[in-house]
Amino acid sequence: MKLYQFLSSIKFLRKSYAGKFLFVAFLGIHVPLIGLLIYIGLSYNGFIEPMDLILITLGLTLGATAITLFVLNKLLQPVSMAKSSLEDYIQHNRIPDLPLNHTDEVGLLLSSIQHTINSLEDVNRTKTDLMQTITHDLRTPLSQIVSLTYLFESSEQEEQQKIIKQIRQSAEQELDFITNYIAMIETSDFVVNKTTKIKTNLLELTQSVAGKVGVQLSAKRLNLQLDITPSIHITTPNPAIFERVIQNLLTNAIKFSHYNSAIRIQAREDNGKIKITVADHGIGFNQQDAEQLFLKFTPLKRLGTLNEPTNGIGLFLTSEIVALHQGKIWATSNGPDSGSQFHVELPA
Repeated sequence: MKLYQFLSSIKFLRKSYAGKFLFVAFLGIHVPLIGLLIYIGLSYNGFIEPMDLILITLGLTLGATAITLFVLNKLLQPVSMAKSSLEDYIQHNRIPDLPLNHTDEVGLLLSSIQHTINSLEDVNRTKTDLMQTITHDLRTPLSQIVSLTYLFESSEQEEQQKIIKQIRQSAEQELDFITNYIAMIETSDFVVNKTTKIKTNLLELTQSVAGKVGVQLSAKRLNLQLDITPSIHITTPNPAIFERVIQNLLTNAIKFSHYNSAIRIQAREDNGKIKITVADHGIGFNQQDAEQLFLKFTPLKRLGTLNEPTNGIGLFLTSEIVALHQGKIWATSNGPDSGSQFHVELPA
């Protein structure tokens, strides 16, 4: 970029990138001629051996060609910068800081890329703010509906119980979808801001999640067992994002657990790794289908043991968040009605 900036400071080259190339090429072509004329002019007797003339001309030409190609390659740096900045933004969502003060064709290209990316970020932020507002306003009444249905379901009127159960299931499905959608929006922010580091106590985070699903645990008389080393901390740019991992896995375990069974969440730190396991005694699955559970809108989605619906994106989102933390997730089961174990491994 220094060569490009230097040539841009020359008045007659300021507004033309092609002019800069031609200027460098012009100098490169004439350097051998100028060198040859100087050599002839400095010869003492005015006579030059033909072989000397050939060698001098060849040396000057090769040297000038090498220097010219090197300088022209340096002059291509702003084009390479434009290309790499676009790729970095598309693949990693990194916002570049391109120069905006150059007025030739490449300078205008760099400026256009920077302004376009800035505009896209403004649109994304506005869209995110709008979506978060809408989903928040939708989630609150749905949460209230779900809570109220548990109160009405104790009624002895069978038909009323069926209607209330249908209302609750519909509300839970919509609430689950909205909650995961919010997490997907927050995950986009995670990618942009992932250089931030916040240490979060895993036991406290899990206890907080357990409090939020207490009603669902009670409805199936499930015993939640926490076996988490108190000193384990998760390093994350956004604790609310990682909380979705625990909440999705626990909600999934509740949904597919049988009445009066137990759910166990275990976490240990070993050999520089944090290993988390959420195990239930529910409906299980065939081990050969394990990888499909983490697909977006997985074809393996099933109703829970209380006919709870599922939208098929919870485990997909969980796997995405784990991957963003440089971790991995997998599931194991001994088969149908043998329970499930979901394992998460993260760098300590």
